[in-house]
Amino acid sequence: MKRHFVAGLILAVAGAALFAQDFRKDEVLCGASEESPLEAEYAVAKVLKAASAETKDQHQVLYVRDGAKAWVDFVVPSHKAKKTEMKVEALVFYPQGWAEYEEMSADDYRKATWGLGLITDTGELFKDLVEIEGSKYYWKLLRVPDYPEALEFGGE
Repeated sequence: MKRHFVAGLILAVAGAALFAQDFRKDEVLCGASEESPLEAEYAVAKVLKAASAETKDQHQVLYVRDGAKAWVDFVVPSHKAKKTEMKVEALVFYPQGWAEYEEMSADDYRKATWGLGLITDTGELFKDLVEIEGSKYYWKLLRVPDYPEALEFGGE
C-alpha cells in the first residue's frame, strides 16, 4: 500500500511540474527587429550584457532554447497573465504555434517562440480563451509585459 502511495505521489508531483510553466529567475523575453516590437519574434533568454551606447543600444543574450548567444533590440520582462488582465487591446505575449492548446509542458513554455500582439476579442473568456491576431489562445499560457508603456510602436 505504501509503495503505491509513494509512486502515486511521485507521479502527481512530476505531472504538476510538467505543467507548472513559468520562466526561471533572470529569464526575459528577447527579440530583434528593425521594425516595431510587434514585428519581432521573441524567445526566452538571460541578459549577458545590457544595452549601452558602446553596444549601439543592443543587449547580448543567451537563449534558453538552444544556448546560442545573440544581440537583440528588445528585452522585455513579463509575468504570467492574470484573467483580470485579459481586455480588448491589452498587449500580451503568446506562444506561436500554440493557438487553442490548453496546456504545454514547462520545457515547451520556456523554449517556445513568442509573438507580441493585442487582444482583439474576449467573447470566449468564460471558456478561458481570448483572440489575438485572429487566433484563439488560452489566457493561462499568455504573458503580459511588466512595462508595456516602455515598448515603442514606431509609426503604429
